[in-house]
Amino acid sequence: MLNYKLITASPHAKLAAADIKMIEEIVGWKRPAFFPKLGRSAWLKLTQPITVSLNNSHIHIQSVKIKGVGLFNQHNEQIKPSSVPFYRRILHLGFKPDGTFTLVPSPPVPIGGMPLDRGIMEFFISGMLNMHGCPAQVPLRLYQYDEADMTFDIGRNVPTSFCVTVTGLPTDNCLRVDAIDNWMHSDTISKNEPIFQVLDTWADSLNVPEHAYKPLATWAKISYLYGQTLRKFHEIGYYRHNGSIINLIYSPQHKATYFTDLDSSRPLVECSAITKPLQHIRDIASYMAYIPRRLLNKRYIHDIPHERIFEDDMYNPFKQVLLGYYHDVPQNIVEKVMHHIRKDYERRYSIALQRHANRLNNVVIDDLSYQERYYLINDIYWVNFDELFPFYISVMWNLHEHSELGKCYPHQISKTDIYGNIAELISPEFAQYLNENT
Repeated sequence: MLNYKLITASPHAKLAAADIKMIEEIVGWKRPAFFPKLGRSAWLKLTQPITVSLNNSHIHIQSVKIKGVGLFNQHNEQIKPSSVPFYRRILHLGFKPDGTFTLVPSPPVPIGGMPLDRGIMEFFISGMLNMHGCPAQVPLRLYQYDEADMTFDIGRNVPTSFCVTVTGLPTDNCLRVDAIDNWMHSDTISKNEPIFQVLDTWADSLNVPEHAYKPLATWAKISYLYGQTLRKFHEIGYYRHNGSIINLIYSPQHKATYFTDLDSSRPLVECSAITKPLQHIRDIASYMAYIPRRLLNKRYIHDIPHERIFEDDMYNPFKQVLLGYYHDVPQNIVEKVMHHIRKDYERRYSIALQRHANRLNNVVIDDLSYQERYYLINDIYWVNFDELFPFYISVMWNLHEHSELGKCYPHQISKTDIYGNIAELISPEFAQYLNENT
């Protein structure tokens, strides 16, 4: 068992006593948690759903995410939060105060644990988003572990204790938007599995036609909604580094995409005037970069040719996310940007086909550590991922300039400066390619 204490609970949400009891038994390690996948986020369906009303909006909470109660590892084991650091092998594109591009490593986190400072940030930002009408997980309860060995150095020799965040979700299942991956690759899963019933419900709620290729059409529709949600997120005054669909939840009841895992989000006020618009563009570029990373995968590339994506807006997640986010930009400007995106995607499509053909059969390696397994999952040999962020930042430069958000946070540096940054970060040749194609 683990000792803990309640730090705060939302005054806007009253959970049933039975649900609080189950949550606290999970926090205290008196009851095993259910983890939908590898990681430190457990999930629990409420026995008594609740409705949270904020500023004339009503969110029907059916389940909760419980983050920081341990790690579910690749051996199907749940282990207690540990002060041993986990180093993610992922670099984010960031910016120095003068606008220079830089690669920012993900900060280490305790294996299975949540540092208190990050838990407080996630709890606070989730609350602010909900107060301003931006779809996001609803903060419900925040616990702090009271264990002598549960501390973590967050830098500068400043130790912090561990915490657990409990946030409400408007869904009765644990699926996130990345479940669409399984739908597109459905030959690996029986279609009698409950996952397909949920995904069909998503498609029906979005009015996807029966004759359509539902996985891609549903993703495109959700991309439009995500663009709207991200725009609200930025307007409220925050930014985030990761636009992966693994951090999104779709609610067919509310017909909206909801942010989750907000502990790495930051207030935009911390940024310089130069980097504020760059943070906005980088955030949407992060989502855009995820699309070719997924669709050019060898599992999908032959089933989803580039013509299908770009010749019918119903199947185009690139265009839909831009229309959702840049809803105030003239259509002709969006179309010009889409011309460049299509041309670049077709080039990457040809490269990916060749790389898949040349790829040797994967060698099965047993007994991988969690970090090694995580690294291999992100081995995206079929696309030059480091080029994607700079490309989408460059191609969307004019979209930001013509949006109302661009008037609030205007560019402080020129596009020529951007090409110079990219030449230094990637290569002069790639910067020249962008200069000629964006």
